Amino acid sequence: MAAALDAAHDTGLESIAMPAISAGVFGYPLRAASAVIVAAVEAWLEDHPDSSVREIRLVGFDRKAAGAFATALEAS
Repeated sequence: MAAALDAAHDTGLESIAMPAISAGVFGYPLRAASAVIVAAVEAWLEDHPDSSVREIRLVGFDRKAAGAFATALEAS
């Protein structure tokens, strides 16, 4: 997660999409994966307040994944 955000920052990107890869499909619980992704993004943003990255889209491939991201964001 941080490596992708670092790469986006290093190339001067302003936005990036972060998918919930492997969440649910390979047995890693979707709810837990969403919480980990949200926490990692928030920690990275705190550590990089002057980054060029201004928009990070958390992408779910279905309504269930999108809902898990929404729940994780509300809990953070």
